[in-house]
Amino acid sequence: MLDDIAAHIEYTLTEVDIRSDPVLFEEYRYRIPVIIIAATTLLEGRIEYTSLARAFEACGQKG
Repeated sequence: MLDDIAAHIEYTLTEVDIRSDPVLFEEYRYRIPVIIIAATTLLEGRIEYTSLARAFEACGQKG
């Protein structure tokens, strides 16, 4: 889904392996995947393409 969105909206992806940090692991282990844009958690768990695309579009309009 991210590849499809990248064809329309430019973004930088930072992938975080929560297993390397016990604090992050405890916070996110039951919530992954988690999409955080501009320090705001927008989506987590089961993510549908339309929700993901809307989140990127909304952030693109703000910035």
